[in-house]
Amino acid sequence: MLNLCQPVDARPLARLFGALSVENRVRMLQLLRTRSMCVGALARNLGISDAAVSQHLRVLRDVQLVIGERRGNFVHYRLDREAIGQWQQAVHALLDASTPPQTSPAAGGCARKEVGHECREEGLSEAGEPEG
Repeated sequence: MLNLCQPVDARPLARLFGALSVENRVRMLQLLRTRSMCVGALARNLGISDAAVSQHLRVLRDVQLVIGERRGNFVHYRLDREAIGQWQQAVHALLDASTPPQTSPAAGGCARKEVGHECREEGLSEAGEPEG
């Protein structure tokens, strides 16, 4: 469960999760784990059109999961391992329940420190779920 006491810039992570929410994009990343590939090779392996692959690659490039490198007349795509390492850290920080929030009341954070506490926002139950 997301710690509601800790402010998080959710936009970049939401974009990442959105990019990964499409099965063909996940399959592309699986194919690119072992070697770089051009649009045509990805299309043949996935059984989709070159145009569809190009659109998916644009989304993956926008969140810095893949990099394109021109080789002659073709662009070969590979994983951006440095950016993926940064994404792994960000996802780990988001989902790591063992790390306490590092906020203060002055910064808009939670003033309560007891174990198991979650901030109560208007319209949310103690568990952070919509009331109703």
